[in-house]
Amino acid sequence: MKRIITSAAACAIALGAVAAPAHAATVGEKDADGNCAVTLTDMEKEFITDTLDESKQIGEHERARDVAAAVETVYPGVMAANESDLKGEAPDYSTILPADLIKPYTEALRTLDETEPTTATTLEDVDTDAWKVGPSTAPMAEAPFTEGTELYEAWSATPSGMLSMNQQLIDVANASAAASCAKGDAKDMAYPTGPIALDKTKPGMDKDKPGKDGMEPGDKGSSDMDGKDSPNIAAIVGGVIAALLALAGIAAALPMLGIHVPGMNMPRM
Repeated sequence: MKRIITSAAACAIALGAVAAPAHAATVGEKDADGNCAVTLTDMEKEFITDTLDESKQIGEHERARDVAAAVETVYPGVMAANESDLKGEAPDYSTILPADLIKPYTEALRTLDETEPTTATTLEDVDTDAWKVGPSTAPMAEAPFTEGTELYEAWSATPSGMLSMNQQLIDVANASAAASCAKGDAKDMAYPTGPIALDKTKPGMDKDKPGKDGMEPGDKGSSDMDGKDSPNIAAIVGGVIAALLALAGIAAALPMLGIHVPGMNMPRM
């Protein structure tokens, strides 16, 4: 497995670190071991705890499942080869998969067959009130594919991939806080407070930007125009038409009720 931290995520956290909001985490002074305590906000603590809980549900079986799913998404031809395996024939992936992908895929299938889904989870918890960073801080995220490839994109849509994306956000924040600690530069630092909700291969888009997908209000393609402050032209036109039809109906019904309005001439029925 290749440990990765995406450049997009790094940019997002780095930008947050430059101008961290008042409610951001605070990096304390460096201790004798070169570590610094990080005082997290409640939302930051919740995100870290939730990510840890999610990781408990992703075991060897689930990781193999998601690797196989990514390969089968990008190279659907392997499904036919797998059917031959069910018939007792040795599947031939050489004409379907790149040579360096055959072994990881077949190993994932074997693991998937030899293991059971993860059901028993531990009760271990992380003490977010004693969060520290320093020289020994290691990244949590792992990815089986190279960032930016179709395989990575397909894998990032799986439970394993989405978990890794969230772990990357914590990894980058930790790395930034550790760098600040090493320099003895105690300051506020923005840690993630919510999961990624954007292009899965670019997990670092600034979630503080208004509008969906990081678009500014009024940008072409921005969904901000669907907001409550934006006029709904179709609804306005429809309301006007409905009102006119209602008035016309009332006017037509008045003569039938023996009510005659001066100056109003309706055609006879």
